[in-house]
Amino acid sequence: MRWRKRRSASAMIADDAIAGQTGFRGRIMPLYALVFLLSLLALAPGIATLPVTDRDEARFAQASRQMAASGDWIDIRFQDETRYKKPAGSYWLQAAAIRLTGQGANAPMWVHRLPSLIAAALAAVALIWAGTPMVGGRAAAISAGMLATILIVQVEARLAKTDAALLLASVLAMGAIFRVWLGQSSARVAAIFWVAIACGLLLKGPVILLPVAGLVLWLWLTDGRPSWLAGLYPLRGLALMAVIALPWFIAITIISDGQFLTASLLQDFGSKLSSGQESHGSPPGSYVLGFLLSFWPWTALAPLAGIWLWRNRRARAGRLILGWVIPAWIVLELVPTKLVHYPMNLYPALLLAVAAVAVQLIDRAAAFRGWPALLGALIFILTLTGLTGLMILGPMRLGDGAAPLAVTGGVLALLLGGAALFWLWRGRGERGCASLGLCGAVMLATAAWAGLPAMIRLWISERLAAESAANLCARGPVALAGFHEPSAVFRLGTDTILTDADSARALVDSGQVAGAWIAVPQDAPTADAPEVAGLNYSNGREVRLRLYRPAQAAHPTCEETGS
Repeated sequence: MRWRKRRSASAMIADDAIAGQTGFRGRIMPLYALVFLLSLLALAPGIATLPVTDRDEARFAQASRQMAASGDWIDIRFQDETRYKKPAGSYWLQAAAIRLTGQGANAPMWVHRLPSLIAAALAAVALIWAGTPMVGGRAAAISAGMLATILIVQVEARLAKTDAALLLASVLAMGAIFRVWLGQSSARVAAIFWVAIACGLLLKGPVILLPVAGLVLWLWLTDGRPSWLAGLYPLRGLALMAVIALPWFIAITIISDGQFLTASLLQDFGSKLSSGQESHGSPPGSYVLGFLLSFWPWTALAPLAGIWLWRNRRARAGRLILGWVIPAWIVLELVPTKLVHYPMNLYPALLLAVAAVAVQLIDRAAAFRGWPALLGALIFILTLTGLTGLMILGPMRLGDGAAPLAVTGGVLALLLGGAALFWLWRGRGERGCASLGLCGAVMLATAAWAGLPAMIRLWISERLAAESAANLCARGPVALAGFHEPSAVFRLGTDTILTDADSARALVDSGQVAGAWIAVPQDAPTADAPEVAGLNYSNGREVRLRLYRPAQAAHPTCEETGS
């Protein structure tokens, strides 16, 4: 990376931070509103067209649907079974979305995804607030735009789970720590910190404490003065956190006779720490490889940001960013259970470094040159090519042929990515960074809106629901044998019965269910009965399901019966 001005990066950031406390402050509220709206625009496409996904999203959505229907905001259930792996925060948000939108018990999937969408957009806004004291208002605003286009956030914003809301809580908590450490403590800042921690605990238990504790320990070891922690008003803050979080934890402990604590802390959280839960075990270093995909498209500038961090490791911005990332990343690498979204709460810090580099590229204080630029460009273009190929070939292999919208979007993203590298190489940082952001937004919008929905063999539950509506009408519940994915329960109804083949047939013959979808061997001869075949992506196996109905001379369609 070649520097064209003599002023150091830390000096430039200091000047920008000063500007962020003067002229930038007067424009902050309109900027917040603009970033929020643009983030929604980048993250929303496809939220209604992407089918419900297995397995976590379907479980959260179904349990939230039951919570909204029952009015029981304490206990969490998936059908008749308790679901005590996570606290109630995400279920509350989804159930509230169902109630507020007036959609009722059969609310479509986009309603369940609204909390994740809004939380991800708010996380981008929160990053401006969190990052301004470190890298200045200009770079912080750029990092907010980056957050709304990064692949992993684009994915999580479209899924009805906990992670987008947890991202918002993490950014707010870390931003509060930054201000307190920098001597900008106030009761309002401390309250933001403790409310964010309380919300994080209600969303995903102690997970939010990992980056927070890592940063506090990092600053303690590198600074040697823990006195700044008094700026968090710990006694009053702990009381505030307890008022928010403890009532539900106490209530669920009483109602479940302690089973919630056993299931969530010992079985779910504990098993993640001791072994690779649900076949998600990976060796240390796996997150570095996952970063190459999940941080896209800003992997193009990531190597340059790494150089910037090394040069500014003793400056306040570098110290805070490294303290946010390094301790927590080490712990995540050591934990056996690994999923690609686990480090997502650390990516805002890395985006602040990327944005600082982007500012220098825009101001032509640095050039997109050298091995870091070449490495970033290579990683970026390889990922972009792979994603474009998926948009073109995926519907052909897993659907009814090429999807025109997916092909168009994939090619457009490819052109935008090529333009981004061209402009960066030519020294037009503003055009290059804008093209990178557009490339990421277009690619993920294309995937959610057109590409993935066109891969119809993946969406077995959607097709089961459609075939059931056409062949069983609304005459009663359905039994499932050989395909017990949560998405099927969400699409077919809470009263869906998951059982084995013999029991499913017996339920149909006794009239307890309207019909049963029973798995048959792939080489089974065809029969005069509706079938659904596809790829169960949760386990990578092909599945073929045949509808078993009551013995009748004929099976009229819903149109013929007028249902």
